[in-house]
Amino acid sequence: MTPATALPGPANRLTVGGSMNSLIAKIEESARKLLVLPPLSKPADELPRYKRFLKVESHRLHLLHRGGASGLDVCRARSAMMDVLIRKLWTSIQSVFPALTGKAPKVTLVAFGGYGRGELNPFSDIDLMFLHADGLSPEGAELKTLAEWTGGLLYTLWDIGLKVGHAVRTVEDCVRLANEDMQAKTALIEARRVTGDEPLFEQLQRAV
Repeated sequence: MTPATALPGPANRLTVGGSMNSLIAKIEESARKLLVLPPLSKPADELPRYKRFLKVESHRLHLLHRGGASGLDVCRARSAMMDVLIRKLWTSIQSVFPALTGKAPKVTLVAFGGYGRGELNPFSDIDLMFLHADGLSPEGAELKTLAEWTGGLLYTLWDIGLKVGHAVRTVEDCVRLANEDMQAKTALIEARRVTGDEPLFEQLQRAV
């Protein structure tokens, strides 16, 4: 899978404790240690594991701020931390709920709002859009798989204490909403891909 859209801003913005890239590498290493699930385990059964990861990484950001990093840098780092958590969760949920009939729906997780800008303040909502391909049958297996993936991620994020705003849309839905509401259009301009189908996200960018 290709890397997700990078956080906005220069990679070396953090000057306390190294670059942003170095910090993200540390967060990813922490995730490899803390978020690898035992065989046959489900994310819903491992809530303490995810809460511990958030506690450890939030403490890292607290120390970063106390060490002199700016508020904007800490917000960017928090966005990066949430990216790592959501990608790990998404992969685990897809393993627990494999695509029915072997045909997986095309879907990408898109961050918008402050999270999309890479400026996630502590206690702010995590705004996520589940962007999926057109043409899913209301009674089809792909739509059911999408519902399982979406619900699995959202309920786990809620259960570990995060506030999540979400939407499930197609590119056509996004264009229609953008033409009706300037605030929605601005949010789409600032959106970025967290994980999932890259060509689908590029289609959204071209449309916007």
